[in-house]
Amino acid sequence: MNVEEYLSQVYRIISENFRSNDPTGSMAVASAAYLVKRTLGHDQTVFGFAQFKDVLQELEKRGLLRTGANSKNAFAVWVTEKRAGIAPQAVQTAERFRPLRNPVWYAFISEAPAGRRFLNKKTGEVRVGVTDRPADGEDWVEITLIDRRHEQENALKFLSEKEIHDPTVSASVNSERWYRDFPNKLAEQHPALALEWKRERSRRVIEAAQAWCKQNSIDESLLFEDVPPGQPQGAGRSSAPAGMQLRELLVAAIQRMSTDELLRLHLPAQQLVAVLRPELLD
Repeated sequence: MNVEEYLSQVYRIISENFRSNDPTGSMAVASAAYLVKRTLGHDQTVFGFAQFKDVLQELEKRGLLRTGANSKNAFAVWVTEKRAGIAPQAVQTAERFRPLRNPVWYAFISEAPAGRRFLNKKTGEVRVGVTDRPADGEDWVEITLIDRRHEQENALKFLSEKEIHDPTVSASVNSERWYRDFPNKLAEQHPALALEWKRERSRRVIEAAQAWCKQNSIDESLLFEDVPPGQPQGAGRSSAPAGMQLRELLVAAIQRMSTDELLRLHLPAQQLVAVLRPELLD
């Protein structure tokens, strides 16, 4: 899920579940924030917003919501009525854009965990950080990791095209976690451009994944989230077994962790031996 998709989901969740808890007809921001986090499973900081209030103000700029003080002088939100049958910008974006499944996204762009990565062309299951092709059949196709340097060059090109010459922003492109540091640093001075960059990067990754599918004769539908209307984004492919959905979520979470965080994980001893000294298990 990228920033645009997140904004679309926030608007959908609030508008579909809006319940006024104030005489002014507004909903408290704390209530809206809890509702969104409970539905999506993460908060706004993942997408570069310091506070949930910043998310609401971005939606207000698009004419989707109205924010202000309620009867208790607390920050609150109202849902704006749709007029003339014109769908809001964020909703239109959500209809046009299909996000990659999290395991697919990280398999194409994340260097961690080290090792090869494969997708099963029949089930859509993704395995990363392995040494050899999975032995259970010939349906596993190796995924080509997108070159980190190529992505960083695109980021620098983006800055040049937008005539952004801030050295601190440029330096963030070379940081270890550049994929977070760069958009966050850019958002400090140019929040609209930070959103544009995230959309552009998502588009490039999706195009690379689609080209890989075409090259390997793989059904593109295996790449994308398949969320029925009204179902919260990120619920995963409805046809996938629950066990595989859980595995994909855990793998996606691990891929977001730093090396220090990984070292604090408790792992089954058998799995460590299988990687370090597999002959001992014979």
